[in-house]
Parts: sequence; C-alpha cells; structure tokens
Amino acid sequence: MSVKVKRNNVDDPGKNASCKVVVWNIKITSVICPNSGISFTTRSENNENIIRCIADIKPDSLDTVYNSKIARDVVDDSDVNGDSGNPNDPPDGDDVTWTDTPVSPAPSGRDYPLNYKIIASLTIGNETVNSETAVVQDEQDKLREQYIDMSKACVPERSELYNETTFNSSYPEGTYHLSFSEAQCNGGTYCGSHTYLYVDTVVSVFRDVRNQYGSSITVTSCYRCPRYNAHIGGAVNSYHIHGDAFDFDTGSTDANWNIAIAAAQAGVDKNRILLYKDSTISKTLKWLEDNGYNATNLPSGWSGYDFGHVTTQ
Repeated sequence: MSVKVKRNNVDDPGKNASCKVVVWNIKITSVICPNSGISFTTRSENNENIIRCIADIKPDSLDTVYNSKIARDVVDDSDVNGDSGNPNDPPDGDDVTWTDTPVSPAPSGRDYPLNYKIIASLTIGNETVNSETAVVQDEQDKLREQYIDMSKACVPERSELYNETTFNSSYPEGTYHLSFSEAQCNGGTYCGSHTYLYVDTVVSVFRDVRNQYGSSITVTSCYRCPRYNAHIGGAVNSYHIHGDAFDFDTGSTDANWNIAIAAAQAGVDKNRILLYKDSTISKTLKWLEDNGYNATNLPSGWSGYDFGHVTTQ
C-alpha cells in the first residue's frame, strides 16, 4: 500500500512555500534469526532467543524524521496451530531486536513450532500503513524447544540432530545395521511428527553389539523425544532422550539373553544392560549372572525375558 502525504517543497522554502505530494510506503525487508539465520528458540544461551527485524520507509527522504517512529508489535500467529504466547514488543524504530519471551508455558512439551507475526506500522498525518511478516521455528528448533520447555539438563545443538538424509549419510545401514526408522522416536503425531532425531553414542554401540551377536536385532525403542518419553512414563532424564539407549526384543527368551551377553562382550557395562520380566520389573545382567541366572534358569516368577535395554553411554 502506498500513501500520499503533503510536504513542504524544500526547493522553495519560505512563507509562501508550495507543497508537493510524496507517495510513501513501509515494508519489513529483513528478519534475521539467531540460528542459521532462519530459526530460534527461547534459550538465552548463545542469544538463541534474540531476533532482529529491519523495516524500510520509501522514499528514503523520510528516514530522518520517521525511522524512529516506526511502531512494532509481535503477536502469536493465528494462522499457525498452537499458542505461542504474546512476547514483549520490540522498541520503536527501523532496525530493532527483540526476545521471544514470554511464551506460552509448555511443561509437557508442544507438538507445534513457536510462531509469531511481526508487524511494523507507521502513521504520517491521518494515514497509517502496516507491514507484516511471520517467523516460525524450523524442524530442528521445534524439537530442541521440547528440551527447553521441559527443563532438560542438556539441550542438543542443531549440529547434533539428524534428519533421514544426514543420518543415512553419516551412518550407512550396511555398516551400522540401524535404519533411520528404527532409530527414530515412536511418538508420531503426538510429538509433532518431527523429522529429526538426536543420537549420541547409540548408533556406534548398536553396531558393535549387532556385530558381536552376529544376527539381526529387533529394536523396539531407540531415540525418544522428551514429550513422547514423558507420555509413555519414561524416566525424566532417560538416556533415550539423549540418544544413548536402545530397547530390543527379538521374540524369545534365548535370543534376548544372548543379545544381552553380546552387549557385554561388546564392552557395555553389565550394570547398563537390563532384561525385563514385564514392562515394570527388570534386573541388570550383572545381577542376573551374579545370582546364577541365564537363558534357561530364570528368577522365581519369571516366565521369560520379555525384552531388553542397553544404555550405550
């Protein structure tokens, strides 16, 4: 939208100065986010919550008088699902920065990205012109925000997250025996169907266990995002959310026992290898061996080893 405003003709100053019509407009020309220039989180560390926004008035001859009068507003973008809260508005001006806090609390995590509408407005005379743009977290920061919202001690860096392409490039399945779909969180739409995952030690250790075992291993749970981990009752600081654990169930007590033994032979501490009677009762491999149990001699009341768990850190 362009607006006409009358200004004194600077070429003919004085009492009888004529007026000329100036067509003016305002436009947000740039939004610069802290993470790769395109995204953000609410984390203050490394200034991840500071966003810069630049607006431009045309013609440039209006800048000196009106740049400082550009009003700013930041609101939740109603065009995108989820309540992102109403952050503090930036100061007036053409080149401003603002922090994306406060946001809507999400102690259980959220399944949507934080998203805001940024508005720059200028009034000259009786005319007001607005310019709007939107800023939305990308897939990496949408996942990282779960760790921040749920107060996890460690927040993965963007470089530590993998999508299917970067995972397959870094960890070829033929070498590491673990596919992206096996490693990915099982939360699906509940946790926003995130396309990234966080793996730390689990892929390399799984490869070693698989090579030691000598056959395929059915992985039932590997990476879990914090939101899904809480949903299924996982430990608050589960190793799964940090990419340092996998669960397995190859369908028989003998096989699950042998995988546990293979994990120990691959160098995993026996206290970090668990075999489960059911979803609530488990014993470490060390405890089982120290008490004389094995694939055929089970603890009292156990009908088998239902599944197993390996902490890989």
